[in-house]
Formats: sequence, C-alpha cells, structure tokens
Amino acid sequence: MDAKGQNIHEVVKNLTQAYLRDGTWSAVGRKFGITAGTAHRIVMRGYEPKSAHIRAKLGLPVFLLAPACPVCGSVHTTKRCTKRRIKSHVTLLDIPVSDLRWMLEHREDVINGN
Repeated sequence: MDAKGQNIHEVVKNLTQAYLRDGTWSAVGRKFGITAGTAHRIVMRGYEPKSAHIRAKLGLPVFLLAPACPVCGSVHTTKRCTKRRIKSHVTLLDIPVSDLRWMLEHREDVINGN
C-alpha cells in the first residue's frame, strides 16, 4: 500500500485483488485507509481521486497546482514560454524611410537617455 509512484491502474488492480480476497468494500477500505465508497468508485467507475490525502494513502503521486502561462495559457515545465513567437525585430528595409531617418538623427539622444 505504501509503494510510492504507483499509477491508477496498479491501484485498481490492488483494490480488486483485495476485494476478491476480503469479500467486502468495507474491508478493502479499512485495509487501504479509505472509505468503502471511494474504493468502489475507483474500481467500478474508473474514478481517479484528486484529494492529496487519498492519493497519498493509495501510493499515487499527489497533484500540485501549477500557474498557467499568461502568454499561451498552458502549464510549462520550462522557465520560458515555448509558444512560437513572432519575430520582434525587423530589417532596415521594413522601416519607413522617414522613421529610419529620425532614428538615425536622434540615436544619440535615445542611447544616452537625453
């Protein structure tokens, strides 16, 4: 019962074997430290418990909350968003001539912060 890292299929198998051996869901529940109804739901209806204390008693990994990325809405395992980004830089040919002229004339002000 305390073998950490089980998956739900192994838990169902263990609960089913315990039910066949002990004969009642109440006995199975007592043996695993859960209620009879929870044991029945897991085996008969394919329920996967979400509660941390039930998952811990069954040897399942505990679910943790993870923040969603504000850019794409997914949960990442990396520090940065892996969504493909649009290039933020443009070539000089894409900048209008008037804007390019202004940028070149005022580059010292922009760089120095004056």
